[in-house]
This record gives sequence, structure tokens and C-alpha cells, in this order.
Amino acid sequence: MAASLLASPRASWREVARCLGLSERTVVRRAAPLYTDGTLRATAVRNPACFPHLIPIALRIRCRPNKIRHVAHALARRTDTVWVDILGGGDEISTIFFLDGPDARNTLLLRDLPATDAVGSWTAHSLLRVFPTAFRWTAGLLSPQELDQLIPCPAPPTAPAPPLGIDTALITALTEDGRTSYTELARRAGTTALTARRRLDALVRGQAVRLATEVDLALLGAHTEALLWIAVRPGALQEAAGSPNCPRPSIRALPCSTVPGRQRTARRLRPPHPGSVARRPRSPVPHWRSTCWHTCWNDAA
Repeated sequence: MAASLLASPRASWREVARCLGLSERTVVRRAAPLYTDGTLRATAVRNPACFPHLIPIALRIRCRPNKIRHVAHALARRTDTVWVDILGGGDEISTIFFLDGPDARNTLLLRDLPATDAVGSWTAHSLLRVFPTAFRWTAGLLSPQELDQLIPCPAPPTAPAPPLGIDTALITALTEDGRTSYTELARRAGTTALTARRRLDALVRGQAVRLATEVDLALLGAHTEALLWIAVRPGALQEAAGSPNCPRPSIRALPCSTVPGRQRTARRLRPPHPGSVARRPRSPVPHWRSTCWHTCWNDAA
């Protein structure tokens, strides 16, 4: 059931029931408590390409091991945090932020992090692109037929909708709860439910906003996750990333960032065993120059 809600965060109970072959009452009885107790969290993520003021960055933060959980949870509580992971060594955090402009970036890097005693050092990388691997990611738990039932005819992306004054209120409400009703969205934005629905549809079709459901991957059987950093030749990122139309179930996210003199892709994998990452041949990834990988043993956001 959780995988179905990952694929279509705003799917109706009836659509999920039809996909799973269950009654609508059973789906409501099982799924509603998952949202109530925080097992599932529906949210929205802005596309930095459609919001020029956003600054997407990836940080690798070295921390004192006995304080690392406190730092990770503090970062996870920020509204501009996309994800936070504690890496396998127990003294490093990997996190991605979509920061609201240069002032927010400077405040984080020049004030907040230096003022935290538990933080020793950090490196920051600008995100150049995020390949759309995660848009239909369901951990490989749904068949193509089930995906087609939840997303019958995925429409091709339209041109980004020109910004409107109600967008900020709509996106803020969806970030807090991606399943907020159109009536509540309309109240927050000061408009009608019909206008709120049309505007949200335009934002999603134009890929300005992506609706997402967050869940502890261990509940889906993904007890091991690895963050694999691959340095590739500049200009070969598309070839190294592969076709976005043929996503691999083991790859949950594929962002591209900068490092001095080269470019990197960071693949979030859910291998059956940590050793399987080290045994994978290098040849399938073209223009592979170097790599390093870390096991993610705690997902804080």
C-alpha cells in the first residue's frame, strides 16, 4: 500500500483500492493511520529550474559522532531541507537544501554551521541538475500494470506556468501536507477550490512542483541504502546517467553536482547487501573516472 502512495501521492482512496484489489473501506482503515502517526508523509518539492531564486546545494558535514543525531534532526526540521542522511562511518551527514536565495545560503554556511559546536567541517556542492529517476520510483514493488492503473496516461510536461500570486500559499500548504484538500488550499491562498485545483494541476504538469510521499524505506524492505558518488567527464553526464525513461528500481535519486575541476552524479541505491556495490563492474557507467560510496544507516528527513 505504501508503494502505491509513493507512486501517486494524491491518488484517491478509490484509485488505490482498485489498484490493490481491496475495498475502499479497507484502504482508508489501513492508510489513514499511516499518515496520522507519521509513517507516511505527503509533501511537495519545488523544481529549482522553475524558481530562479532557489539555490540547490549538497552538503557533506563532518560532526562529532556523539552529537550527530542532534545535528541531523535539527537540519531535518528546516523547511528548506530536501533530505538528510547519516552516513555509515557515523561522523558525516549528507544533505541537500533548496535555499531561498543568497541570504539564506550565506546564513547557513557562514553563521548557522560555524556556530554549531558539534560541526567540525563541511564541503558544499552546487546541484546542476536532478535527473527524474525518482518521479515514478516505487522500490520495484509495483508492476507496470499497477503503475498504469495509478497513473493511467502520464501526460507529457507542459511549458512551466507563469508565476501567480497564489503559488506561494499553495506550495507552502502542500509542503506541510501534500494531501491538503482543495478547499483548504483555497482558504490558504484566498481563492476558490476550483482555481486552486486548476493552478495545482498546472504547476504539476509544468514540473514546477513534484508531489512526493516520504516513508521509512525499511518498511518497504530496503534495509540497506548506499550513497554512491561517481566522478565523470564533464559533458558526459546524460550518457552516464542513462535514460530517464528506463529507471532502475535500485536507483532512488540521481542528482548531479559540481566539485573542483569535474562533475559528479550521486546515486542513491538500495542494494541487497552493501558489498554488492563494491563488486559492481565499472564498465556500465561510461566516462567513469573515480567513485566513493557510503552506507546510509539513518534517514533523518
